Amino acid sequence: AMINISHDHHKIHEGDKYYARVQLTLPTLTTQRITFITPSDVYIHYQRSGVQTSADKVSINFYEDGVVNVAGAEVNSHNRDLNSDLESGVIIRTGDTYTSAGTKLDAFCSYLPGSTGVGQTKAGGLSSAGKEIILKRNTVYVYEVVNGSSDTNIVDINFSWYTDEDY
Repeated sequence: AMINISHDHHKIHEGDKYYARVQLTLPTLTTQRITFITPSDVYIHYQRSGVQTSADKVSINFYEDGVVNVAGAEVNSHNRDLNSDLESGVIIRTGDTYTSAGTKLDAFCSYLPGSTGVGQTKAGGLSSAGKEIILKRNTVYVYEVVNGSSDTNIVDINFSWYTDEDY
């Protein structure tokens, strides 16, 4: 019998699909950035990040060609095939300082308004991982999270991508 699987699923079996999780705690009206650096030897097919928030009013901005002054702490990324030793070559860091965030890619920015539930409990918001873009090789991308809430916001971000030698 012939079994068909999606391209994403195939990439997992090939050991070419990766993920990383970053959790940020943002005080009221603050911004934090995450650096995402692509390797020079493969194309990174970036899939829009899944984002969950503990409060309302979070803006996500995505920049290309950022200029980093001082490197922060590296975030571990993982292969979705736990049997694979392959690594993507992507570097993800938090705590970097920047000369410039780069050029804002408006098409990949979003606003999560959140919602208020019964008894004024915060439900937060969710941005799905539905869109894919092919990032430039050997390029610094900056993922910016802006807390516009009147509360401290815990923001959980799940990055997802796969590698390919071709587009």
